[in-house]
Amino acid sequence: MEDAAFLHYLATVPVVNVDEGMRAVLLLKGPSSNWPVYDDRRAELLQMGAFQIHWKLEADDALDKGTLAYMLRVLCRLPRSFTELASLPTGVLDRRYALKTCVYEEILPYSTAREPVTGGELLSALTKAEGRMTP
Repeated sequence: MEDAAFLHYLATVPVVNVDEGMRAVLLLKGPSSNWPVYDDRRAELLQMGAFQIHWKLEADDALDKGTLAYMLRVLCRLPRSFTELASLPTGVLDRRYALKTCVYEEILPYSTAREPVTGGELLSALTKAEGRMTP
């Protein structure tokens, strides 16, 4: 599916899965043809530090708002809060604090980190994140 069709498809999705979320977030970096399959997308996000192996997420798992926030925070190079920096050595609550940062930056609305992401919420977040991208 081409990128434009993919974005239209996302608008209809009640719950986005991890693979769809990764593809959508990477659109902020370039066309999805750069990362055509899940393993490529996962490898790119891991290399960037926008995804963590210890989360043990699979392609078909529901994407939660904390994971989305973490990926967007890294791609947009948003500053980490003090509490997020303090939690770095353990990795505990990393997605929760990333969500707080994205709420503060008005990319995502307030919610819990484990709440699943809808397609409409993902598109809205991508639009707002695009405006925050730094070269």
